[in-house]
Amino acid sequence: MVSLTITGAKEVEHLLDQLEKKETGKICRKGTRDVQKSAILPDTKANALSVVGGDMGTKIAKYLGVRAMTKLKRGHYGAKTIIKPYDEFIHVTKEGKRYYIPFAIEYGHGFHGRSGNKDVRPMPYMRKAYEENKQKAVSHLSIRIKILLEEAVRRLRK
Repeated sequence: MVSLTITGAKEVEHLLDQLEKKETGKICRKGTRDVQKSAILPDTKANALSVVGGDMGTKIAKYLGVRAMTKLKRGHYGAKTIIKPYDEFIHVTKEGKRYYIPFAIEYGHGFHGRSGNKDVRPMPYMRKAYEENKQKAVSHLSIRIKILLEEAVRRLRK
């Protein structure tokens, strides 16, 4: 998770003061989604193809997407990489237990019939992308928010 607080930048604060709270919320949500799509998502897809590999890596890469985070405190905005629902990602054992395969790959899992032991090592394709691109995302986000704010102020002045 990348956190960025906009304070102290006089020109950005001035732009924010000219807009309504609803408009600034839209801008921040759009900015975080745009950055997630451009800075994190491509590497996550590449990691799914290279780290996971095979048919499952291809399916995971195909069904990755970006969604806005919900249930955040007022004034906080975020976006997350998600895996869109796909029936073949659910595995049901003979006992009726359900496993979500992409998470089992990301965090590791035990063989069926064993309890507690993680016999299959984790292959973090998402975590690796976040860790490698954290600084890139922060710099892109500050630039993208400023551009979106300037566009909104221009529209407001017309």
